[in-house]
This record gives sequence, structure tokens and C-alpha cells, in this order.
Amino acid sequence: MDKTQAFFNAVKFGDAAAVLNMLDEQPALAQRVQDGATALHYAALQGHTEVADILLDRGADLEARDAEFGATPIGWANEKGHKDLVTHLSDRGALVSIDRAAAFGMIDLIREYILEGTEHINTQGGFGTPLHQAALWGYPEIVALLLDSGADPLAESVDGRTALAIAREQVASGGSGTPLVSDTRRREIIDGCAKVVGVLTKRGVAR
Repeated sequence: MDKTQAFFNAVKFGDAAAVLNMLDEQPALAQRVQDGATALHYAALQGHTEVADILLDRGADLEARDAEFGATPIGWANEKGHKDLVTHLSDRGALVSIDRAAAFGMIDLIREYILEGTEHINTQGGFGTPLHQAALWGYPEIVALLLDSGADPLAESVDGRTALAIAREQVASGGSGTPLVSDTRRREIIDGCAKVVGVLTKRGVAR
């Protein structure tokens, strides 16, 4: 096994001591890419906060994007349902747009964006608008805030679905739209999506 493979294995298994030793010997490993993603991506995916901090302290790029999805490490952490690590990476300086904040459940950050202006509240990201993201990940309070701030409930995501349709499908499918999360996080999402459906229908949204 070459050093790069050994390094990525240590990252994926959360072996902080081994990661640190290998970086001492070969600092450039912190920026190395394997299968289209950096070591920080894999640390984020597995929820290894200590390893992520080591990598960041040694120069890993918080804004590096993987080759397949164009996602940064904080996005990988969220896809797996590591909410604490998402917050930690944000605290470490990861950039979080308003649509990503909606996906991550960062309601205080969304309030800050809204105070600065609402011109981006219906802007389409890679999946859809912030409202679509909040509906997918099950954040009813964020859905309500976005609606109060001018979000269009009938806007369609990139695959042609409204926020209500997305939330309903999450409930009906058992969270198939967020397939990588743990069972505990999945139950949170499904419950949240059911509440999102309630928020939208009480506002008179029919589709």
C-alpha cells in the first residue's frame, strides 16, 4: 500500500494519530485528492472532527470541491447527517450561502442574509431555492421564515418539484431524498418534512 492510500485509509477510519504522523512526514498529503475528493471530504463524510481539524491546521482547503458533485467538505458532512460537524466547519470558516444555510438548518445565518436583503431568496442553486432545501431537509421554522420573507412556494426545483411536493415525497418515501444520513437523522428529517407539509398547507399552498 502506498503512502497516499495509507493516509486516506487513516482519515476514513478516524485514526488521528496516524494522520498526524503521516502529515509530519509528508505535509502535501493534506491537499492530496483521491477518487475526486480531498482527505477533508472523507473526514467530513465520516464525521471525524478531530481529523478534520488536523487537516485544516495543516492547510486543507475548506472550499475544495469534489469532482462528481462539486460539493465542499461541509456539504459532505451534511449529506451524512453530521450536524455538529457542519456547525464546526462553519465555525472554522466554511462559506455557507443562503441555500446551503437552509439545507444545514442554520436559521440564524438565514436571518442575517435576509437582513442584508431578500434579492437572493428565490435564486436557484444546484438543487433549487432555499425553500426547496429547507423542505428537503425538514426544517419547518426555516420554511416559515422564508415564506414570510418572500419565498415563492410555487417555484420549482431543478427537477421540477415544488417545496410541498419535495416534503411530501420525503415523508412518503421514508427520506429517500437524503439517502446517506443515519437512521436517527433520517427520522428527524421525516418528522421535520411532515411539519413542513403542515406549514405549507396552512399557508394555502396546494402543490
